[in-house]
Amino acid sequence: MIEEWRAYLYPIGFLANLLFTARFLSQWILSEKKGLSHFSLSFWMISLMGSFLLTLHSLIQLQYPICLIQTCNLVLYWRNWQLTKWPKKCLPSLKTVIFLLFFIVVFISSLFIATSYVTLGKIEWMRVPHFLQQKTYSVALGWSLLGFIGTFLFASRFWLHWWRAEKNMTTALNQQFWILSVIGSLCALCYFIKIFDIVNIIGYSAGFIPYLRNLNLSKQRLKTEQT
Repeated sequence: MIEEWRAYLYPIGFLANLLFTARFLSQWILSEKKGLSHFSLSFWMISLMGSFLLTLHSLIQLQYPICLIQTCNLVLYWRNWQLTKWPKKCLPSLKTVIFLLFFIVVFISSLFIATSYVTLGKIEWMRVPHFLQQKTYSVALGWSLLGFIGTFLFASRFWLHWWRAEKNMTTALNQQFWILSVIGSLCALCYFIKIFDIVNIIGYSAGFIPYLRNLNLSKQRLKTEQT
């Protein structure tokens, strides 16, 4: 019965990735108009909605790395939204943001463990969506490692961007963000194709062209500034 509900609720992940795709398409169009990589306020609002839905999806489907990453990204998107809109004197302190991150990591980890144990009778950290396959199988350690590296690199782009934003009080982008986007999405995409997880296949492939184009725009701007 629980497995059936997981299948019924699987489209939540599609909705999340539809929002993520929309945010980068709109960002790409805006960047083309400005001639440089640029984030608008709407980018962070759409990111918040998409990240919440993907957190919910990964919690239901019992995929801890994605659940943890998206939960942390919720805080980072919220913080970047503040840096974009709020006056500097009204911003919560960095200590507040770090405390919120720590609290949410502990909370979502505890919730994930409880959900996994109650529904499966054991803790499963990265569950393959079995209802999409003819039969279940074990994923080799090498593939799991590739998936971890990909999702880690993909997530680290916003961590590095957040740290840079805190130092400079700006949400401007740099080349490193788009390089990590390309490499991380490629590695993660290989893993999710292997386990046939359609939600994450779409999620990690949909933004690939905007990533490459933004990387090109960043290089063009850097050359212009150096001349």
